[in-house]
Amino acid sequence: MPAQQPSPLLTTKFYIPPARAAWVARPRLLRRLDRAVQLGHRLALVAAPAGYGKTTLAAAWIAARKTDAPIAWLSVDNADNDPQRFFAYALAALRRSGLEISRRAEDRLQQGKPRRKKWASA
Repeated sequence: MPAQQPSPLLTTKFYIPPARAAWVARPRLLRRLDRAVQLGHRLALVAAPAGYGKTTLAAAWIAARKTDAPIAWLSVDNADNDPQRFFAYALAALRRSGLEISRRAEDRLQQGKPRRKKWASA
């Protein structure tokens, strides 16, 4: 069976929204994001139910950053629940931020064979 052609990526999923002028200040959460960077973490996951201000918090933090570190932004929705689609977008977001993506990761995505890693042993 021939490999399925990937659908084009929607570029709007990579746009960082502007910080809002009127927003609820969350200094503790902003400090936690700053601290993650100081500790050398490469990924920050902000998780909360819909409407809790995740996008607003992240956009405000990005606007107030005091570093040139690359930022990869990806807005996801229910359609991104497919692993191959999600990783295509994730790799594209990282690439757009200026980070180099290994050829191996690109090849695995094209082959539709994500690397399986054993996370825990019995």
